Amino acid sequence: MIKKVLLPFFILCLGPLTAVADYAEDCEVLDELFSARLSADPVRYARASKIVFGFAKEGRPWHRFVLAALSREGDFPGEYRL
Repeated sequence: MIKKVLLPFFILCLGPLTAVADYAEDCEVLDELFSARLSADPVRYARASKIVFGFAKEGRPWHRFVLAALSREGDFPGEYRL
């Protein structure tokens, strides 16, 4: 149980400190997707979903995870489901 809880916690906390070049870009793109989702603007949401979908197709795990979670929503743009 401790491994299941602490390992993701350490990954999330230590991620910014690893100086991964794509980390800031990943956060920015995912932040835009969540902001678009909360804004209830379907055009903005579709545009952000398209960008995240592109990153997910490149194999970025966080983007794949977020798309998998959001694709269950009724208003998620269908063409960007994995």
